[in-house]
Amino acid sequence: MFLHVCLQKKKKKEEIDRWKSEAETNSNALKQAKMESEKKSEEIKNLTVAIEQAKEQIAKLSSATKMQKDEVQPKTEPNPSPAISSSDPKGKAELKEEKKANEKDLQQVQSLVAKSCEKMVNDVLSTSFNKTLMIKNRECCHYKFGVYLLGDCLRLTVDCKKEDRGHLNIKTSHLWIKHAKSVVDCSGLGYNFGEGPGKGENGKTSSWSNGGGAGYGTNGGESDATKSDGKGGKTYGEDSLLKELLHGSGGGCGWDKHGNMQCGGRGGGIIELTIEQQLINNGTIQANGWEGKSGWSGGGSGGSILIKFQSLSNATTLQHTFGNIHCLGGGLQWPSRGGKGRIAIHGIKLSTDALKKIDPKPYNF
Repeated sequence: MFLHVCLQKKKKKEEIDRWKSEAETNSNALKQAKMESEKKSEEIKNLTVAIEQAKEQIAKLSSATKMQKDEVQPKTEPNPSPAISSSDPKGKAELKEEKKANEKDLQQVQSLVAKSCEKMVNDVLSTSFNKTLMIKNRECCHYKFGVYLLGDCLRLTVDCKKEDRGHLNIKTSHLWIKHAKSVVDCSGLGYNFGEGPGKGENGKTSSWSNGGGAGYGTNGGESDATKSDGKGGKTYGEDSLLKELLHGSGGGCGWDKHGNMQCGGRGGGIIELTIEQQLINNGTIQANGWEGKSGWSGGGSGGSILIKFQSLSNATTLQHTFGNIHCLGGGLQWPSRGGKGRIAIHGIKLSTDALKKIDPKPYNF
């Protein structure tokens, strides 16, 4: 019995000691939390002071900026842009400096245009005079911001080697050609003389014989095939240009009265345009065949021009200018002239006036 009582007292004491230890631990934790709380409160107080100081600085800066702006901004006069007197040397100097700045800006724009063409970036813009711009051959060049030929006597074509055939392929939001003497041009970039599906036949004798004109959309011309002259080439390909886009063929070679061979003309190349928004053509889009070296040789046939309007709504709601679009044969003044090429325009209806400047007529009009 006595042993049992002693064990209970010992157990009670252990519990009391454990409670004291826990209470002491809790007390220390409470003190630590209180210290951290006081520290956080001090940090919050310091941050509040810093925020107030920052607000004061911002207010001062805003006030100073406003005062500077009021000092710099000139007062509005009844005539804010008076004419500069011709006797005012300071005014002349300002005009001269402004002119120099404008010329410098123009040079920078022209430099950017050249880089745009070289690197195939998002647009082509040129205000130059009498300049040729070249894009990559046989490659679809997508200019999502447009192609703008705003200078006079500009020529946009492909970088094509002499022995190669040219295919200009552009997909763009806008194609604007401002001046009458500016062109998108793939003339003479088709088959070489005596080559192609519709090639003109060579003259049959080594003197006094004409080469035949090449054919494509129409037959090639010929002088007198019953004698010694070469026959004209025949038609080939299909009208819609959606199944195949073909180059114009080369004209046949002839011989002059001295027995010298005269080479036929090259055929026209291919122009493929996909217009997403608007076409304004005040110049010419052409893929003509070339005439031969002389009247003894046959002309090359015209090439292919395919124009697709991607959005029917834009094609009908926006105002378009089609201008001159040509795929003519070379050597039109000679009997052995080249035949015409093919033109197809999809996604739009053409007016009678627009059709007057397109030769040959598009297949579906």
